[in-house]
Amino acid sequence: MVQPVTTLAQSTRWAVLDFETTSLDDPHPVEVGLVRGDGVVLLDTLVRPAVPVGEGARAVHGISDAELATAPAWPEVRAQLVEALRGIDLLVAYRIDFERRVLRTVAAHYGLACPAAAVAWYDAHHPPEGREHWSQDSARASLGLVEPVPHRAVGDCHATLELMQARGDRMRVDVLMGA
Repeated sequence: MVQPVTTLAQSTRWAVLDFETTSLDDPHPVEVGLVRGDGVVLLDTLVRPAVPVGEGARAVHGISDAELATAPAWPEVRAQLVEALRGIDLLVAYRIDFERRVLRTVAAHYGLACPAAAVAWYDAHHPPEGREHWSQDSARASLGLVEPVPHRAVGDCHATLELMQARGDRMRVDVLMGA
């Protein structure tokens, strides 16, 4: 059975995941956000990266080296993410290919298993026909959601939830409900 996101908002079995990273080319996380479908923040943490933050990435998220200096490294954050994912059957991301690549990159760097390997995924990135990329800001603006959203992990998670609700995204309930 398929139902719109708005009717699934009560479900606590799906969540939106977002990373802010060191770069687009070799993305290591500098911030992780995980927000349940009902809007509850499950994880909001900085991550001390194993590689330097590129200036292009820093210009987007504004996270400073000083902020990252005292943040936990990925192995500790990975444990927090694994705990936060307990009971989550479906992960949503805007540009799922990128979020998965971040997880693969950092897992390979530390020689650790990917914490979300067994979870189903839903890509909230739906560009207009003929376009390969559609920024979240552009998608939001096209639906009249013009209120600025800070480009940080949890802010992007909430923006994805709002975008999905405004579009009337439909997801498979049987996946969410374990049928």
